[in-house]
Amino acid sequence: MPDFDGHDAILMIAASETSPDLYYASGFHAPDDFIDFQTPARKVLLMRDLEVDRARAESRVDLVLSI
Repeated sequence: MPDFDGHDAILMIAASETSPDLYYASGFHAPDDFIDFQTPARKVLLMRDLEVDRARAESRVDLVLSI
């Protein structure tokens, strides 16, 4: 779990192919941008429809939703 350093949540928007921080946080490798939202209780990815099923199978998050 990341260090929230006094914040309530962490929001990252990028392509994990070019963002090692996002890849580490989500465990999902993608060439297109997606949204990673984390609170101390839950990790959520917001993905394009084409990547939702693969993200659900490969990521290390609690919930994957379609944008």
